[in-house]
Amino acid sequence: MNDIPSGFWAFSLSFYQQTDVRNACLNLQNTVDADVNIVLYMLYLASQRQRISDNEIHRIIQTVSPWRDNVIKPIRAARTNLKKTEMHPDGDAVNSFKTQLMATELEAEKLQQSLLESLQVDFSDATPDSAAHSNLIKYAQMLGIKGKEKSIQTLLNHFCNNA
Repeated sequence: MNDIPSGFWAFSLSFYQQTDVRNACLNLQNTVDADVNIVLYMLYLASQRQRISDNEIHRIIQTVSPWRDNVIKPIRAARTNLKKTEMHPDGDAVNSFKTQLMATELEAEKLQQSLLESLQVDFSDATPDSAAHSNLIKYAQMLGIKGKEKSIQTLLNHFCNNA
């Protein structure tokens, strides 16, 4: 893959490196099966002053779900299962394998991001803060959670304070 980070990938690396952001994203992933790449994409679009509709969010989810469900989730499941059990007596070999799986998972996430970034998204112009609230809360509602949920608020606060 190209070594020059895309705008979305660079945004994600910068935003996700913040501990509270990373914890909020992982909490949403682990509790409501949120797609962290879609969470980040909602905020990336907002950083580009793009507010999107419910229909566009549904289309985005439908576009990336096969990749997420059939590639990313199985890799993640294998990696997390290795953390939970002592399936193999050679701990060093298992740790090396976990590291390889983590790198593979990260590359799969990056490929999903390139898919997201390649989409032509219909949007309306908005301020970054307004677009962030709209995009992320709509996605949260699709996950069955309220916009006032702590992880959503943490993400919005970090985005709005750093935009």
